[in-house]
Amino acid sequence: MRDPDTSPVPSIGCVPVDIQLLSMRNGWRAERSDDVRLLLVVIEGQGALRIHGRRCKVRHGQCIWVEPGISVRAGTKGECGFRLFVCAFLLFSAGSAPQVETGSSGFVCWDGIGSGSFAKTVMHLQELLRHGRSAEFGRQLRNQAIFQEIMLAVWSEAGDGPPSSRHNSRKAVERAAAYLEAHFDRDIDIERLVADAMIGKRYFNRLFRELTGSSVTEYVTTLRMNHARHLLSQSGSRVKDVASAVGYRDEFYFNRKFKQSFGVAPGQYSRNLKYDKKLFATQYLGHLLSLGIRPVGATSNVMSHSFLRELVEGIESVDPPLSVERVGELDPDLIIGWEPSDEEKLSAVAPVVLLPYGEGTSMDHFLRLADMLDKRKEARQ
Repeated sequence: MRDPDTSPVPSIGCVPVDIQLLSMRNGWRAERSDDVRLLLVVIEGQGALRIHGRRCKVRHGQCIWVEPGISVRAGTKGECGFRLFVCAFLLFSAGSAPQVETGSSGFVCWDGIGSGSFAKTVMHLQELLRHGRSAEFGRQLRNQAIFQEIMLAVWSEAGDGPPSSRHNSRKAVERAAAYLEAHFDRDIDIERLVADAMIGKRYFNRLFRELTGSSVTEYVTTLRMNHARHLLSQSGSRVKDVASAVGYRDEFYFNRKFKQSFGVAPGQYSRNLKYDKKLFATQYLGHLLSLGIRPVGATSNVMSHSFLRELVEGIESVDPPLSVERVGELDPDLIIGWEPSDEEKLSAVAPVVLLPYGEGTSMDHFLRLADMLDKRKEARQ
């Protein structure tokens, strides 16, 4: 006997939060929170609305589904000769709720439902208008059931039914992120990105952070800094040219952003890559990087420090306990260590310089390394 299927049954629910019957007037604007959708049902006359900046003609019998974050307001004074129900509602789904692509407009307008269904829909809307604010539990259940009937009538007559706004909105924000990845070196107009996505700015920002883990500005900065780091690793790259290539006109501002991102100025980062002696570090990796020296390898526990993670690209990580064979594969000219066992193990590979922790401060060790490696100038910066 087969085990019963315990997966959730796909379901969808629409819960009304507000309903109004309006005689459209110039200056009207729909106000709602980010997650609320609108169903507009025109019951008399004709005219036009401005939906997310676009002029949308409306007439008796039409139903308009408006996604979250999309602005809706009245048209011009001469376009307001109609009445409509404005239903604000929340959409909940479990399992695989139906999804319909509506492009990037943020709304879909249906030409109307059958006359019989439309008359029944208007009757239901009038009942909701009378009892929509009731605090009685049974009445609230009845209101929800009535609204489900309204949505079912619209769904049935509209063919494909209402859109999944979150699905479409996320697609629009994904397109915005992809655009930024391809054009991060250009001036970024966030307002234009929002307008192209056809959703509200607050909703756009929230979805963008959900998708990328950062704001638009932070995302662009990360893209620029990572590409700048790549360009600086190429021989002959000047800081001024790199700044321009990743979208910064101000070299000093670029320097500041780069240092905020990686803990070292771009010029110093570039010099780090040009040091010609090959070092291996069991400790003091941060000191070496600050002096413009990138070891060929270091112990993994040192490289895992949070303040170094963005700086160790290209440095070979070696897990302790260290072996002569593994370190020898990197062919270092010098090994920087801190305990006698480092010298005992690794002196067969290359000369070992020991800077024991107990002998002096961190600054003492830094200055000693600078003297030993002929980096006194860098140590003073």
